[in-house]
Amino acid sequence: MSSFLVLCLHSSPWSQPGIGDAGGMNVYVRHTCDELVKAGHDVTCVTLPRSGEVPLPGPMPRWLHVLDLPLAEVGKGSLPEHFDSITEAVAPFAKDADAVLAHYWISAEVGRRIAAERLTTMFHTTGAAKNASSGPGERPEPAHRVEAERRAAQASRAVLVNTPGEGQETARLLNVPLDRFQVAAPGIDHTVYHPGDTGKPSDVDTRRGRDEIVVGLAGRLQPLKGPQILLEALRIDAESLTPGERPLRAWIIGDGPPGFMAELRASAPERVDFLGRLDSNGLADRMRDADLWAVPSSSETFGLVAAEAQACGTPVIATDVGGLPHAVGGGWLVPDRDPASWARTLRFAASSTDERARRAQAAVEHVRELTWPNTARRIAEVLLSARSRL
Repeated sequence: MSSFLVLCLHSSPWSQPGIGDAGGMNVYVRHTCDELVKAGHDVTCVTLPRSGEVPLPGPMPRWLHVLDLPLAEVGKGSLPEHFDSITEAVAPFAKDADAVLAHYWISAEVGRRIAAERLTTMFHTTGAAKNASSGPGERPEPAHRVEAERRAAQASRAVLVNTPGEGQETARLLNVPLDRFQVAAPGIDHTVYHPGDTGKPSDVDTRRGRDEIVVGLAGRLQPLKGPQILLEALRIDAESLTPGERPLRAWIIGDGPPGFMAELRASAPERVDFLGRLDSNGLADRMRDADLWAVPSSSETFGLVAAEAQACGTPVIATDVGGLPHAVGGGWLVPDRDPASWARTLRFAASSTDERARRAQAAVEHVRELTWPNTARRIAEVLLSARSRL
């Protein structure tokens, strides 16, 4: 049995996605740790206390350890000021670990300090990539983050990525040999995210019987996720709606900074519902009931929410950026984040029941092989291979 230390310091894997800093990465870490344990590995995942996050219901898993440090109120951006105390607290956990897997750059910096010779890193997103694709209203990532990512990538035995394209981009941005990158694509919990029992994907319109086309969006609501793009696209579409065309309605799911949320609500056109936070079952229900799912992000290494929506039989419209072309199958890719471009694509998708049904079926097939046991097996292969090269 192998012993793995997993670092997920800036955000707990046992937090509700879409709140605070919790998102797709938290889902990835939680499911892969669970599956690694089921496969017989000894796993310890270390995280920090986080006051801005909401724990998932039920008991915390035995593999998760929350450090006893007074940093719950310290924001993610200020954690680097405490690297010394965090490193000191984490170091004892690395002593007997066969391999260390660090998620996100903050954990990677700590992992580099305590066990560079056993370190595998998964950034999930890099500051360099975000800066290269950032849009209006998105704060640039600081230089110290980019430099820490470069140090960690160069020190790591392997770097995990979601897609081959992410590996190529990260190798170029961080000046790291491409052969160090290994793909471990995310999985989907198909017991939660599935088309349901009310009909096949081809039956989506006949079973709903409504006169609107519903477009869903979910995640941590912030400019880089693009909810403001979707709302402006709906406004443009509503202004040009012709008789006989079904209007668009948006479901906005998740939460974000109070100031940004106030701006979204103030600028929202008619037919926009802010649904707040939903657990995974509630989110899957909404995904099944939506006609389309929107991912207008400026940067995504994969786009787990896009994959989950497709598993529910809902075709996705996404920005043609990062890992989204890899994640989206049978949907529509928008070449930019211009709301006019999004309005045109939304109207095209809304105009044909048959086309949506065809793409819904293709979406389900595209993500069928994405499972968390497969992801965990791939991670174990990489960690054990990196150890064997010591």
